[in-house]
Amino acid sequence: FCAVALRPRQTMFLSAVTLGGMGSVMWWLQAGDPLRHPPAVEAMNFGYLTAALLSTALLSSEMTKLRRRMKRKKQELEKALETIRTLATIDELTTLANRRHMNELLCAEERRQPPGAGSCVALLDIDFFKQVNDRHGHALGDAVLREFASAARGALRANDTLARWGGEEFLLLLPDAAPHDARQVLERMADHVHALRVEGLDPARRISFSAGLAARRTGEPFTEAISRADKALYRAKASGRDRIEVA
Repeated sequence: FCAVALRPRQTMFLSAVTLGGMGSVMWWLQAGDPLRHPPAVEAMNFGYLTAALLSTALLSSEMTKLRRRMKRKKQELEKALETIRTLATIDELTTLANRRHMNELLCAEERRQPPGAGSCVALLDIDFFKQVNDRHGHALGDAVLREFASAARGALRANDTLARWGGEEFLLLLPDAAPHDARQVLERMADHVHALRVEGLDPARRISFSAGLAARRTGEPFTEAISRADKALYRAKASGRDRIEVA
């Protein structure tokens, strides 16, 4: 029974050793005492043993192949599930959280108890991004989005989450952050973004963003805080862009 769990080569080796040993014993018995161990009977027993061992070796080989296939299928399934999880939570272009995952985080933050020091949200929009797409093409526009995401991520605190909210717009969740702390994160982010240099883009053109910041009020749904941040963002755009407005 142990042979079923062995590899095919191990099973064949075990079978060969067994057949060799049993064959030698049977030959010695029929040669030394043919009356008690008739050659025909010993030959028949050896045949039964050979058939049983070869069947076991074949079964072991097939079961090993089946186990390998099941293991490979399991690995493929785990990889596919991981890909699905990634696609469900990560924006493919920027590798930031996507809108769906950010909504899940916002719901979790609303349910969080105790409320702690409160939370802030900020809506960010890359300034004049449409001009980049129109003048240089979407490939360079995608490069700007990737570089922006990388630079902005480097300015975040450990618990902050930046998500691509749509197009060139991003939503930043800052748990347990007072408005002045959240503003410092945005200002640090602006410094990182200003230092960006994207290949193919005019070096004289500085990448910047406008932002609207809102602190979530006690018991307020995040949808309302985001709405106030959105209005602050439009004020930032109307005031000349590359600035942060607080709701």
